[in-house]
Amino acid sequence: MAAPTSLYDRLTRLLEDKEAQAALTVKEGVVLQDQLAAALDRLRQKIREDPDDRDKWTAHKERGEALAKQWTGFMRKLRLTKEHENLVGKAPNKPLEKAPHVAVNQSLKRTQQTLALEMERAAQVQSRLGEGKAHLHQSNDKYAELTAELARTRKILHELQLQANKDRLWIGAGIALLSISVTIVVVERLPVLGYILSFIY
Repeated sequence: MAAPTSLYDRLTRLLEDKEAQAALTVKEGVVLQDQLAAALDRLRQKIREDPDDRDKWTAHKERGEALAKQWTGFMRKLRLTKEHENLVGKAPNKPLEKAPHVAVNQSLKRTQQTLALEMERAAQVQSRLGEGKAHLHQSNDKYAELTAELARTRKILHELQLQANKDRLWIGAGIALLSISVTIVVVERLPVLGYILSFIY
């Protein structure tokens, strides 16, 4: 078995080259990580099978384990970077787009403005309702006053009607008494007329 120096060298270059890291995909990184894990397994097996070159294989294994540790940290950062790029829509060779949190903030601002307008309208409606309620109270008070005034007017009209009936009775009685008095006077003063009247009646 040959030492996996070519794989080690490639991983070392990738860990040092920022441009190569930017071009690397998560899938490619996982493939390299699997290759490194397989190489370490073969080195462990080689250490058990070839005790004469144990030191050489152990050195390769230690270097591979150190690279595996560094590569694991790099892959964690790579996944976070790719997820962040997917979230903000900032993929390579694509125009910069607004991040979701920016859009959410703008949407929240629009919602806040809409709520402020609705609250202002609600306050205006409430104010108008208060004014209408005050007008209704005033109208109710005026209606109550008019109702009381109408009741008093009906009472006065009823009293006036009773008084008019009484006046008519008194006038009728007065006219009757006057007629009787005139008749008596005429009969006493004019016997002939009294005779005629007595004959008629």
